[in-house]
Amino acid sequence: MKKSLTIILSIALALPAIAQERRHNRPRPDEPPQEWRRNGFYISLGYAMNPNFSDFFGYINSAYDSSFNNTGDALEEFGSNICINFGYVSRFHRNFAIDAGIGVYSLKSRGTIINNNSSIPVVGVTHDLEYQVGVFSATLPILFDFSPRQPVVPYIGLGLSIFSIRLDDARDDGIVIEYLRDTKVMVGGHFEVGVDIRVTNKLWIDARGRWHDGSGKISTLESIPGRANRDFTAKQNVSQYSVGVIYYFR
Repeated sequence: MKKSLTIILSIALALPAIAQERRHNRPRPDEPPQEWRRNGFYISLGYAMNPNFSDFFGYINSAYDSSFNNTGDALEEFGSNICINFGYVSRFHRNFAIDAGIGVYSLKSRGTIINNNSSIPVVGVTHDLEYQVGVFSATLPILFDFSPRQPVVPYIGLGLSIFSIRLDDARDDGIVIEYLRDTKVMVGGHFEVGVDIRVTNKLWIDARGRWHDGSGKISTLESIPGRANRDFTAKQNVSQYSVGVIYYFR
């Protein structure tokens, strides 16, 4: 239902842009033919935040809570970190473009769970988790570009997200350090809202927010005594906010 409403809203917002484009489709003395047609590269810097690993962390924390006699210690979920994005954009129509890009970020969670169970010969367990992601995206932006040399062009977009993820866990129980890893590919979608600001005909400033949706399975990595290894749902409802530049070479 939520996705359907997003698609309907996007189409509804695009209609005025298409109508305006038809009105401005006649050649003008001050506008070279197809002045809006251009291709370029972009790079941006921002933040990625809040993938949902509650199923994964909940299982591990409850397992330690039981085997270590209810210590109350817990591993925290992944938060936010800097994200670098770069890609290629091609405007094939005044109000439409194709955007192909990749975003790279790394999130961390570190914590120690103290053992209060004398039958288990360890003081506690320290986990150092690192979640590394490459998000490959293909987007169809709808641009609200109504006139020649328009200085500010807002846009919205829908697209496909492919998450290439790697989860590393350095587990130290004071006796041995284990280095554990799981890799997965997850597929989802995204919705974005942004604005392009003209600096020159070739150089633009781009600011955008992008909200992903998708999910996949990830393993617990470690073997917890008395518990069978399982796969858990990791939800890629990631929010990304960034500011960067677009350089149009033609």
